[in-house]
Amino acid sequence: MKTKQYLILTFALFLFSTSQAQQEILYTQYVFSQLAVNPACAGNDDGLSFTALSRKQWFGLQGSPTSFSILGQALLKNKNSECRTFAGGSDKRKLVPINNNQIGLGVILFNDQVGVSNTLISGLAYSYKIIFSPGNRLSLGLQTSMQSYSQAFNQLDNPNSNDPVFQDNVKASKLNFGTGIFYESNRYYIGLSVPQVLENSFNLNSKSDKNLRQYFFTGGYVFYLNRFYKFKPTIMARYTEGLPAQIDINANLLYRDKIWVGCSYRYTNSLNMILELLLADNFKMGLAYDYPINEINKVAHGSAEIMINYVFLKSKKRVSNPRYF
Repeated sequence: MKTKQYLILTFALFLFSTSQAQQEILYTQYVFSQLAVNPACAGNDDGLSFTALSRKQWFGLQGSPTSFSILGQALLKNKNSECRTFAGGSDKRKLVPINNNQIGLGVILFNDQVGVSNTLISGLAYSYKIIFSPGNRLSLGLQTSMQSYSQAFNQLDNPNSNDPVFQDNVKASKLNFGTGIFYESNRYYIGLSVPQVLENSFNLNSKSDKNLRQYFFTGGYVFYLNRFYKFKPTIMARYTEGLPAQIDINANLLYRDKIWVGCSYRYTNSLNMILELLLADNFKMGLAYDYPINEINKVAHGSAEIMINYVFLKSKKRVSNPRYF
């Protein structure tokens, strides 16, 4: 029975991959946790923060993808925005500005379970933030990660002994690197990243079966409608060489800086609903539900995810001048 379910799941994954080409662990709520796709976003919470995301894909299909992620980040600031030096030969001291740029650090942990296959990614992210003016900064990011992959075919009932695919269990770990760039202001942001630069292969029998490199582009803008409401459209585009580009288009409405209500369209894949609650200045929770609009809905139902974010050491400037991404 498990073998039959695994074959159905493999067929569903094939339909999904041909329409979306997803190889990164992707969440609908990426807008609120961009470190998941761009290392340059390390430290963007302007404090020491942790984000937990859990996603269940395709309810009703046994063995469907289940993902869990933990993202930790911290912003290291230069506390001295100016220093005193002697000017000329005079005893008079003069205030001279010094470098006030910032450094962001991040820790990522992704776990993705699909049937008898499991992928674990752990890594570190580093970002250098160049301050142009209050509220405007450019971040350059690097990431190193270890990806561990395993397949336990011995957990299947009555596997096909004549098929070499079902004869050997697979366990392998590969090192990878990522990079990204991110520019943000109080009103808009734009980012470009490659989370996994190396095209590693975990199939011991075929070097051609490898994780293809994906490019991520993100952008968004906040419109101030009145003192109570703000409107934020965002976009994410993903490109893999040799495959069609995929696009997520999101529209979010913010009420009193406390409640986000949004919807998104994932091209040829799903319609999504998003709800985020800012329960305190340093604590927020989000929910999302994806309704499939492609062939997947013939064998499974929608997908759901939950997100929790907590900032332990939040900058006072962040509270008085909040960012919305």
